[in-house]
Amino acid sequence: MKSAYGRRTPAPDYELTCVEPGSPMGELMRRYWQPVCTSDELRDLPRKEELLCEEVVVFRDKRGRVGALDPHCAHRGTSLEWGRIEEEGLRCCYHGWLYDTKGQCIDMPCETAEFRKAMDVWQPAYPAMEYGGLVFVYMGPPGTEPLFPRFDIIDPDRGEDIVLRGMRLWGDYAVGMVRDCNWLQHWENIVDPYHLLMLHQRISGDQFDGALMQGKTDIGWEKTPLGVRYNVIKDLPSGNRMVRHAECIVPNMFIIPSIREPGT
Repeated sequence: MKSAYGRRTPAPDYELTCVEPGSPMGELMRRYWQPVCTSDELRDLPRKEELLCEEVVVFRDKRGRVGALDPHCAHRGTSLEWGRIEEEGLRCCYHGWLYDTKGQCIDMPCETAEFRKAMDVWQPAYPAMEYGGLVFVYMGPPGTEPLFPRFDIIDPDRGEDIVLRGMRLWGDYAVGMVRDCNWLQHWENIVDPYHLLMLHQRISGDQFDGALMQGKTDIGWEKTPLGVRYNVIKDLPSGNRMVRHAECIVPNMFIIPSIREPGT
């Protein structure tokens, strides 16, 4: 027996796991457009979301434009989460200051005309846009936004209805799944196909059905221009062969194919 007495738990790798502002990985993540919520979630009320250790209030004004603002009003610090969505933007519930989607204060109803004319007030904001049923924000330094990536799997120009959902488990669809974990834990899990047979079959019972859980498995990994991909090849008892690719795109996007295809 090797005693656990006095054992110290190693500290997390700060450079790899920390995503707060100013951290190495946090700055890397902020150089990419990040999804913050689905388009369907922006309705009559603003939403406060946490992303990369920061809080943002996301909303769609009544003209259909999306915005992402710092949650604390530039006037008295009141949370804009409780603001009112209007034609031109988001109005703070406390003194009624109105901000457009870029963060510019365009109305101060409790102030004098002279004050409003003299002041040029901006609420801290991030660039935001909608694409394929998702709302994205860019949290990096101003003027460094990369070209927005066009993902064919959610491209509205494909002419197909796009249904955003999570993985179907036990007959139900989980929509907009959120996992309370570090980005690295999720990344490591996605590129690890071996855990499927152990965790999702032998330990927890047959959580998934279909060809993925059958037959002899040949697994390999390869680097791609955008990240890494694993390839699973299975010779199935039916005589079919299943070839499955799961792709991880730097820094934190994953394309996971169906687990229920019968193979060909």
